Amino acid sequence: MKMTKKAFQFLCLGLALILSNALSAQSGEGKQGRGQKEPMTAEQRAQKMTDRQKAELGLDDAQYQKVLDINKKHAAKMDGIHKKARAEREKQKAEMQTLEASRQADLNKVLTPEQYEKFKMNKEKKKEKMKARKGGHPGKGKAPGKQED
Repeated sequence: MKMTKKAFQFLCLGLALILSNALSAQSGEGKQGRGQKEPMTAEQRAQKMTDRQKAELGLDDAQYQKVLDINKKHAAKMDGIHKKARAEREKQKAEMQTLEASRQADLNKVLTPEQYEKFKMNKEKKKEKMKARKGGHPGKGKAPGKQED
């Protein structure tokens, strides 16, 4: 089947959108400037946790120092685990986007330009519906059937 010029342009536009989205997600664009604070370092988190434990548990100075050392050690280890998990998620997301681009290219070879346009519109509607259900924040939505307090 011969690909029309318009269908080819849509395919290129779709691929460009997917790639630009992947690149902006990797660079962390959009996360700053929305009122979010800089993430705390492992040491800062350990300090805050230990201060809270001192107030809650009534730690003396010797206990405080020992608990602080324990919290620092574990916070540093947790940072490593979080970084590893984040890298895995980013890798998985990139693989899924590549696979989806390939799928769309294959579908574009089979579908008529009208069918392919309808396919893309339906996909966009589903994406908007999912975004609305999640409250516009991926990973931050409430599960279906759950009510807010």
